[in-house]
Amino acid sequence: GNSAPSDCVECAAGTYSEAASSTKCMDCGVGTYLETQGNFAQGDCVLCGKGKYSSSTGAASESKCLSCIPGTYLKTQGNSAPSDCVSCGKGTYSSSTGASSEGTCRSCRPGTYLETEGSDAQSDCVDCDKGTYSTVSGATDAVTCLDCGAGKYLATAGADDTTDCMLCEPGKFSTTMGATEAVTCTICGAGKYAKSTGSTFCSKCAAGKFSATTGSSSPNVCFECGTGQYSTVDGATSSATCLTCVPGTYAEIGGLANCRECESGTYSAVEGAVSST
Repeated sequence: GNSAPSDCVECAAGTYSEAASSTKCMDCGVGTYLETQGNFAQGDCVLCGKGKYSSSTGAASESKCLSCIPGTYLKTQGNSAPSDCVSCGKGTYSSSTGASSEGTCRSCRPGTYLETEGSDAQSDCVDCDKGTYSTVSGATDAVTCLDCGAGKYLATAGADDTTDCMLCEPGKFSTTMGATEAVTCTICGAGKYAKSTGSTFCSKCAAGKFSATTGSSSPNVCFECGTGQYSTVDGATSSATCLTCVPGTYAEIGGLANCRECESGTYSAVEGAVSST
């Protein structure tokens, strides 16, 4: 019984009607909204923007489009569910709400790694353990954390370069990979020395020499056996290894590994001879 166009009621916000003589208005679909009244086409429904989604039908306000949570992003428009938001990949994180680009996912710094997706804070990045380091940005696994080499140690976590590994002092050595404490640097024993920092072994005093000193950093601590003596022992720790030259041999200088034989036509009946004459 209506008699005038003014009797027709406009479709409410969030709805539209495309057909003449319609008896009801259609809701805008999920992922869209419509803030004006009297719309006559589905195309009037506005897509939720990038970084947002809406599971509501008939949404009358853009506020129904909810932002993707930190740790995710969404490149496309008109999305309908939180599951449409894409997680930042392993090795990255994002603190941004409603992110519309993968570029908002920031890489974990060198010295850290992150094995999970969808992280929302830098603090989620895990430090490389003590004794290890990593130069890799955006690392996804602990295997990128490399051991400090033998002769070195590292007492702090999260190191990002091999130069962070501390060198054992001269006079000490270490064969341990990934050492975490200075105590792994072992003092060179008697009869040995280590000249350089970061040594992986101690050098032995040469045959003909000896040293009772521990923790030595120079071959100068290796004392020579005296004249008329010799020693075949490498790394000797005592002068007791210095033996007297037998008759027929001599040692005119100290520090010899073997006594020299008297030449043909000569002889010596003396023990510990220091001369061929």
